Amino acid sequence: MKPFSSDPLRDREGFTLVELMIVVAIVAILAAIAIPNYIGYRWRVARTEAFANLGTIWKMEEAYRVERQGYLTSSWVPSTVPGTSPDPWPGGGNFDTLGFSPKGKVYYRYGVAGGTTWQDNLTSNAFRSETDGVDIVIEAEGDVDGDGAKSQLYNTDEMRNIVLKTTNF
Repeated sequence: MKPFSSDPLRDREGFTLVELMIVVAIVAILAAIAIPNYIGYRWRVARTEAFANLGTIWKMEEAYRVERQGYLTSSWVPSTVPGTSPDPWPGGGNFDTLGFSPKGKVYYRYGVAGGTTWQDNLTSNAFRSETDGVDIVIEAEGDVDGDGAKSQLYNTDEMRNIVLKTTNF
């Protein structure tokens, strides 16, 4: 049992304002560290989608070439860049013919251009070229962070590695 005190303010239990401010400061520091890490992680996951889908499209294009002695080109699907939230895969282009359909929603749009030269939509529609007998260029374009600067990745039938054209997410 507590001893009786003549001062009723001393008998109260709870947190002081200083203790409460220390806890608020610790939570704010943790949030300042955690939130940017979470956002960066989310962007990396979205870019991983693009790497996986480009690799899958490449494999399907190679299988199509073996069966039919040629590649299959496709316009952009979805037709617009999804942005900060993923869009459902609408199908279309020649991706249906190829048999490509990603599971769920996508953060990037995909296209397959034919020939060694293709139009780069990022830099004022300039034309880019690849060498070594490239027949197709498989591209992904997205704007996961919503800043208006698109990131673009591509690979070709001649190279298995995926090239990141821009460092924006």
